[in-house]
Formats: sequence, structure tokens, C-alpha cells
Amino acid sequence: MINYAKDIGVKHIILIARFPLYLNGNGYDNGEGGVEKGKPFYVDTLNYRNRPASWDDPERIDRVAESYRAELELLSKEFNVIVFEPVPEVGFHVLNHFVKSAMFEHNYLDNITHSYESYKNRVSRFNTILDSLESPNLFRFDVSRTFCNDASNRCVTADDKGLFYRDSDHLSILGASLVVDDFFNNPPLDLFERQ
Repeated sequence: MINYAKDIGVKHIILIARFPLYLNGNGYDNGEGGVEKGKPFYVDTLNYRNRPASWDDPERIDRVAESYRAELELLSKEFNVIVFEPVPEVGFHVLNHFVKSAMFEHNYLDNITHSYESYKNRVSRFNTILDSLESPNLFRFDVSRTFCNDASNRCVTADDKGLFYRDSDHLSILGASLVVDDFFNNPPLDLFERQ
């Protein structure tokens, strides 16, 4: 893909993924009872692909963190790289929670939020990797500011226009459009001025 991007003259690469899931290796626990279901899911480097490792193995986490750092550094030498910081995971299935809340609670939209602090703890390892990179061609976009509020320390998952998630961690069309609008209204410094 990188060679293809070079061949056709791509200048900007945008990355968005559940980086903390692959790095940390476990599903999200929002600290308030919302725990993502499923087995641990993690990645390792190619050199260790056939060797046993557990999701919480510190050596595996260090290997993957270093691989992320090295790949981002390498990419940013060839392209303007825009990393969308991880979308706030929720820990519960938003649609299911919405339906239950709407049936039994008066101000149900107020109850479909989760902890901003838990999210920040979850992404801290990945953000440390980003903090360590000093490339002038690496740009970050904080997706959490679209959904989370420092004053309330809460992240919203819906408003009167609809749900921002289609499950516990994937954005709905509405949620994605809010992020895109926020990105174009607040692009990383001078990114679009570059040739």
C-alpha cells in the first residue's frame, strides 16, 4: 500500500484504528460496569507471530509500542501523516442501552454517557507513543473532543439527533459525520496549507 501511495502521488495518509485494543490487548472496561464482551484481542510483531504470548505480557506490549512508533516515524518521512486519536470506546452496546433507557427513564439521553477519565487512561499508552514522535509531518486529531467534555468528565454517545455509535466502539454514520465536521472545522495546524 505504501508503494502504491507513493506511485500515485499521495501526500496525506490518515490513520484511524482501535490502537489501544491492539496494544493493550483487552476489551474496554469503562469503570462503571460497562465492560466490552469477548476474548482478549491483541497483536504482536511479525517476528513473534508464531510464539505464544498473553495479551497482558509487558514484553509484547513494549514490542508493539515500539513497532507503532517506528512505523509512524517512517511513514511521516514520506507523507503527511494524520493520526486520529482513538475514538472513545464505550464499554456497553449503545443501541441496547438506549432502548432500555428510553423505556424506563425520563431523561434517558443524560444516562447514555461514560467516563472521560477511563477513556484517557485507556489511551495513555498509545498517546505516549504519539508524544514521543517529533516529526513535522505527523499530525494528531483528538477525536475525543467531539464527544467528551473536560468540565463534566463525561463522554456522550447520543443526542436528540440520534446515536453516535452502532455498538460499543464503532461510530454510526451520525457519529462519524460529527468527527469529520470537527476535523474540517479544526484541522491540525497548517496541514492543508502544505503542498
